[in-house]
Formats: sequence, C-alpha cells, structure tokens
Amino acid sequence: MHDGTMTLGQDLTLPTYRHLGGILNGTGNFTVLDSVQLTNGTIENNGTWNIGGSLTCSGGNLSGSGSMNVTGVTRLLNTTYLFYRTINMNGGGYTEANGRFYVHGGCQINLPSGKTFTILTSGYAPWHGWTAGGTISVAGTLIKNGPGQAHFVSPIVNMSGNVVVNQGSIDLQNPGTHSSLAMKVLLGTYVASFNGSHSFTNCLFEGNGSYYAAPATTLTMSGMTYSPGIAGVGVFAMEKSGFNFPITYLNVDVNSNAGPGTGNDKLHVIGNVTLNAGTVNVTDGGAPYGNYTILSYTGTRTGTFSTLNAPLGYSIIYDDGLKTVILNKSAPPDNDNDGYHAGIDCNDSDPEIYPGANEICNSLDDDCDGLIDDNDPGITGQSTWYVDTDNDGYGDANDSVLACNQPIGYVANADDCDDENPNIHPGAIETCNETDDDCDGLVDEGVQSTYYEDADQDGYGNSGVTHLACSPPAGFVGIADDCDDLNGSVFPGAAECVISLMMTVTVTLMKMYNLHSLQMLMAMDTVILHPLPLPAPHPPALCQTMMTVMILTQISIPEPQKYVTLWMMIAMVCPMMAYNLHSTQTMTEMDMAIRETLSRPVLHHLDLSTMHLTVTTRIQTSIQEPLKLAI
Repeated sequence: MHDGTMTLGQDLTLPTYRHLGGILNGTGNFTVLDSVQLTNGTIENNGTWNIGGSLTCSGGNLSGSGSMNVTGVTRLLNTTYLFYRTINMNGGGYTEANGRFYVHGGCQINLPSGKTFTILTSGYAPWHGWTAGGTISVAGTLIKNGPGQAHFVSPIVNMSGNVVVNQGSIDLQNPGTHSSLAMKVLLGTYVASFNGSHSFTNCLFEGNGSYYAAPATTLTMSGMTYSPGIAGVGVFAMEKSGFNFPITYLNVDVNSNAGPGTGNDKLHVIGNVTLNAGTVNVTDGGAPYGNYTILSYTGTRTGTFSTLNAPLGYSIIYDDGLKTVILNKSAPPDNDNDGYHAGIDCNDSDPEIYPGANEICNSLDDDCDGLIDDNDPGITGQSTWYVDTDNDGYGDANDSVLACNQPIGYVANADDCDDENPNIHPGAIETCNETDDDCDGLVDEGVQSTYYEDADQDGYGNSGVTHLACSPPAGFVGIADDCDDLNGSVFPGAAECVISLMMTVTVTLMKMYNLHSLQMLMAMDTVILHPLPLPAPHPPALCQTMMTVMILTQISIPEPQKYVTLWMMIAMVCPMMAYNLHSTQTMTEMDMAIRETLSRPVLHHLDLSTMHLTVTTRIQTSIQEPLKLAI
C-alpha cells in the first residue's frame, strides 16, 4: 500500500505485504504467508496479524488493539512508533543503525524463551517508551552489542531469561520484576536501575562488570547468586549505598596469588552485605597456600557463610576491620602419616592408600586414581583364571586371563587335557577308548584286555606272545589255549589236541594207580585196537564200546584197579568216538605213545592226591565235555 486509506472489514490472506504509506484500518485479520515490511504510513487496524516470515520496520506507525505474531525475525531498521499493539517476536530479532520502537499506550512486546534479540544500536534501546509506555517481557536472551547506552526509558521491563551485556550498558528507567534472571555483564559494562521499583528473585549476576541502583530506586533482592569473572578470574561490583545486598551463593575461582581480579575472583559491594548463612563454592586452579580476598564491602556485614565447598585445607576468615572476607588455603593434615595430606590422599586414615601406591586386589582404590582393582591398568597381584569351555570344573592351560575375581566361565585350575569334552578331566573314570580320560598322561591304563598271538590263524592264541589293547590287534585273539600255534590244524577241540590230552590223562592215571603192568597193557591194547562197529558219535556204538571195555577189564585186572581202569577206558573211548579218532593208524600210534611213556621211571616224587585232583579237573573240563556231546 502506497497512499490513501483502506478499511479492511474481513479477513485477508496475502503472500507478502508492503506498507509504504497511507492508512490501513478496520477489524479484519491479516494472514501473511511470507514477510511484512513497514516503511511509512500507519497500520492501525484492530485485527490479528499472523506473519509467516519476517517483520521489517524502518518507519511509520503500528497501532491498534490486535496482536501481531511474527514467526520469523523482527528487524528494526529505523524509528517505528508502537501504540497499544502487542508484538510476539517468536523468531527473535535485532536492530540496525537507529532502529528502535517508541512504545506507549499499553503496548506489549514479548521475547519468548529460547529466542534471541540483539541490540546493535549505539544509542537508545530498541524499546524506548513514552509515559505509560507499556511492558517488555524478556523470557529469551537479550544481547547488548555496540557501545553506548541502551535506554529502557518508560516501559516496564520484566526479565526472566538471560541478559548479556557485551558493550555499553542497559539502563532501566522504570520498574521491573525479574525472576530467575541470569545477568552477564562483561568488563567495562554495567546495568543501571535509575527509577522505580526493581525486584530480583533467584537471580544470577556474573562477569567483570557492575550493577548500579540509584538512590531513588527501590530495590528488593532474595536468593541471589554471584559469580565474578567469566572464562577466568575477575571482579564484579554491586552498588547501592546503604542497601543490604543478600548473598546466598558466592562462586569463586582461586588460581594464583596475583591478587583479586588477576589471581582470584572477588565480589565488591558498595553497600552492606548480608550473608544469610550462604554458601561459598571454590574452584582451586592450583593456587599456592596463602590468603585470598573473595569479598569486600564498604558498609557492614551481617551473618556468616555456613557452607564452604572447597578442597581440604581451605577456611574462611572474616575481617570486619578491613571489611573483607578472606579464603585461607593451608596444607591439610596427613592423618595416616603416609606422606600425602588429606587434600590429595583419597583415604587419609589408611597408610597403605595414597597416590602412587600399588593397586592390589582388595576392592579399594589403593593409588587414588579413581579406578579400583581390575579397572585399573596398574593392578598387581591378580589371579590367573583358566577358561572352562566344557563346564567340567577344570580349565584349559592355553586360555587364561588375569583378574581379581573369578570371571564367569573360568576356573582356578589348568588341569583339563581336553576342554572340549566334559567327560575328560582329572579324576574321570578311565575307559578303554584309546583316550587319556583322567588326564594322568596315560592312555587306557588298567582297563585294557590281554590278546594272544594267533600265528596259525586257527582262532586260538599263543599264551607266550601277548599284547594289551582295547580291541584285538591284527593277528591276535582273546583265547590262549593253542598247544601248537604254528599248526593250524592243532587247537582245542581238534583231533591232535584231544589225543594229546587223552594220553596225558591216561598215563598219569596209570602211574598213579600202578596200572602199567604187562597184563594191563595187553588189556588196553585189546580195547584201543578193538574195532568199533559204528561211526561216532552214536549212542548205541558208545554203549557197545563201554560194555566191551567192562568185559575185557574184568577178566584179569584185580580190584580196585579194574574200576579205575574201567573209568579210564570210558574216558578214552568216548572222545575217540566223538572226534572220529578210532582209525587203526590212530589206535596204533596212541598205543605206542602210551608204552613209550610208561617205560619211563614212575613219578614217585609227585603228590598223588594233588595229581589226582589236577587230572580229575582236566578230565572233567576237557574230556567230559566232548563225552557229553557224544552222548
């Protein structure tokens, strides 16, 4: 709009709006999708303006009872007059050159939390008011850059956010209520309250600048915190003659003995101080032992600090003669006499605990480095723990860790010889499996079987050649009864072995019972060479043979030899029948063998009863079995 008058009676939506002159009034609401520019003229409608972009003011007048909500940045490029209207600077903003608002008539300017408005002007504040100039509310951050004073002449200024004065000053001419305000004032700058009533509750003053309240100002303060210095040490001043400045918290750095403002922080009060049983928080930057002035005042002191948060060795001295409060730093005592005082000894009651001590496994920080036991790379005296993969209670010597306490999955011994098999470990039962089950270095000890060489591969082995194993090796068997391991036709149950055994039994009995007379030999010749009419084994043939033997032996053999002879004949003939040994050739060879054996001297030195038992046992186990088979 350039000129004339336009009355808006209904709502209007525009992409942008430029007001270069003329008058815009009415009650309609404006929605501007992008930016609004006011250069000259007057916008005085009573509707609500919703601006999606920026608001740029370089002259003209804003009035009316409606609100103007600015989503983007608010820019003040020159003097703009503000009457009654409320402006919500939701995108923050800044001033350039002489940009400012002249406000009055109940205007309201709001800077929300999280938003920043920067004053670049070297002259008046962006909100310079007339009488009844409205209210400024700063919940965000107000930054004063540029030299000179930023005057808030008439409006009420309520601040609850942050105020940073980097250059020049901020002058508050009218009343204000400030809660949880953080006021940061740098070197050579100040904040001044010249008129009205100003209330500060739970506020922070910090930096190297100062705050001044004129004699005509009514000042109220409570819950105040002071932090002299920014990014180093400094001195902050509070001034109102005769006023009792309450100090709830005083935060100071103590770095060297170069003096206040250079070596340590100090709060200087032109007026009285009330310490309110407050707290001093000290940050020690390596200052030497000595005295450091942290508070000075020109009036009187009431009360003392009740809490000192500082490293050991610090104490507070009150000198009302010099009107100072002093921090004294002295060497703390060494209560455990380990050469380290309580200021650096993390346990001054234990002489084994001090900086540089050996860290050992005891759940304590022995060397005062903030690390305990396994968490300290300098730990000593750890135990060795071995992984127990198979969870059999025995560890692997090739996989271990050092630790104070037993880790999960580890054990204290390294005795397992196979950590992949839970059945193999010391004390396990040794089984015949070609494995060292009990980890004693021996394989299958005490559980192997004896096997005998079977050279002729007839299934019977040589008792003189043995081998211990879990299973028979090639050429070995589990039976050791072969009487000739070089002849495959000779083995227990074969004809040759039966004849040999029969001869042994017969000759032994004949010698034991004195049956080797010529008459007895003739009787045996008759029996041995007597033709058997039927093939063996066959019960009728066996009975016929037994009857023949009984008849022959009863003819000429006296008692009791004839019964022994009868039993002996039966024992001889039955195996012969069972194993088909009754050929004429076999009978003749057997007769000749018996005669040759009997021609030797009688074994009178043998114990006949013992031999009888031995022979009887052998007959029962070796001859009667074939006899049973024959029957």
